[in-house]
Amino acid sequence: MNPLEKLFELVRDAWAGVKPFFVIDAYETAGVLRLGKYHRTAGPGLHWKLPFVDVPIEITTCATTVRLPAQYLTTKDDVSVAVAAIVAYKIVDVKPYITGIFDQHDVLCDVTMGAIRRAVAETAYKDLVENPPEERVATAVRRKANRFGFSIDAVTFTSFTKARPLMLITQSVLTSLDN
Repeated sequence: MNPLEKLFELVRDAWAGVKPFFVIDAYETAGVLRLGKYHRTAGPGLHWKLPFVDVPIEITTCATTVRLPAQYLTTKDDVSVAVAAIVAYKIVDVKPYITGIFDQHDVLCDVTMGAIRRAVAETAYKDLVENPPEERVATAVRRKANRFGFSIDAVTFTSFTKARPLMLITQSVLTSLDN
């Protein structure tokens, strides 16, 4: 970084601290911290703030999705499957979203993947194929994620296939290495 870029960054940061206002876009909501404590929620538009005292944290609150990685799970009847999913959600309460959890993305992914694991473990393979438990998973995720400001619209399985058990894959790799 050259000296001119450093100077520009310093001026920009100083202005952000000194300016007595902030603007929230239509697809966002801000949680305003005052001296490190949650002070208020600010919707779209122009808002006043106390310089160096108030810190607005802008959160995208319009509907969005997160794609979950495939999980290798075992059904109730001991069939190995790989399941991938998408979670459709939005943020409806920024206070718990900002102050109640550290890594919001990981919390949403972990809660959803846990609900998928439980649903698959409680269901036979044939039933999973004929009637995937997407709504049951979405309901479980809603119950847990709601307290952190999330509103879950849907959980959709995007990929659902039989998988070879990891033990067999490992054994076949080790056998081929021995030969």
